Amino acid sequence: MSQSWTGIVSLELGGFGAGGNDLQIGANVGFDYQPWKKTTLTFGYRYFSVDYSDTLSSGEFAYDVDQHGPYFGIKYFF
Repeated sequence: MSQSWTGIVSLELGGFGAGGNDLQIGANVGFDYQPWKKTTLTFGYRYFSVDYSDTLSSGEFAYDVDQHGPYFGIKYFF
C-alpha cells in the first residue's frame, strides 16, 4: 500500500454481565485514504451486536440487536 492508504481492523468485546449487559460485540474492517494533507476518507464494514437483559419492576426486559453494514466518513484534521 502507498502512504495514502491505511488498513483498519478492530474488535471490541464488552458486557460480561455488568449492569445487565450480557455481551456486546463490535467489529470493523476498512480503509482510510488520505488524498490531502488534512483530510482523510474512511470506508469499510461494521458489525455491532448487543445482548442485554435485566429485570425491571414492570417485569422482564430484553434488548437483543444485531446491526451490520457499510460505513463512509470524512475526517478533517486541524
